[in-house]
Amino acid sequence: MTSLKKNVLIIGGTSGLGYSIYRDLSTENKNDVFIIGKSNRNNLSKENFLSIDISTEDFMDKVKKNYINISHFDLIIHCASPYGEDKVPNAKEMHDFYRVNVFSFWQLVTHFIENKMLIENSIVISVGSTAALKQVDYFNPAYVLAKNSLMQSSDIFQERFFTLGIKFCHIVLGSLGQDLVLHSDIMKYIHFLNSVSNGCFPTRIILKSKTEFS
Repeated sequence: MTSLKKNVLIIGGTSGLGYSIYRDLSTENKNDVFIIGKSNRNNLSKENFLSIDISTEDFMDKVKKNYINISHFDLIIHCASPYGEDKVPNAKEMHDFYRVNVFSFWQLVTHFIENKMLIENSIVISVGSTAALKQVDYFNPAYVLAKNSLMQSSDIFQERFFTLGIKFCHIVLGSLGQDLVLHSDIMKYIHFLNSVSNGCFPTRIILKSKTEFS
């Protein structure tokens, strides 16, 4: 398996999929894995963990200060998602989803690009949900619309990354769990993305769970 590059940033790495990715990457040699998250619930190293809520207006001030001595990131994985999937449309949840997955993500990568912390052949991966592939759900149209906006935004991000030689892929995930989409399988795709060249780099990967085919 191809070793991943050195400086890795995981946005939303304190629980769930993000934390699973962190555990795998941090055990690999020569990886410096940094995490952005709301709370340090797993007692991560203070040197590598930045506790901020990226849905706030001033979060970039902390980002700029915290990573001022980082030369560049070889791999950024964005898997933060504040949407609770409530059956009742919730205006605050939808606002936070847009803030975290569209506006704040764009602010982060723009800062890293402008300060040459994302360079040619750096890899950026965002993680979304197969809910974006559904028609508007009768019980919560806001949920599906929010998820769909992330996938549409990824197409816009792709245009900018391509011109800079940055490799970008949006992974659309189905349900996680035993006999569904496994965390270990997602790691295999991350390693795969690390191994392919710019000329054939996939812009989107869709991983459906078994239940979505039934």
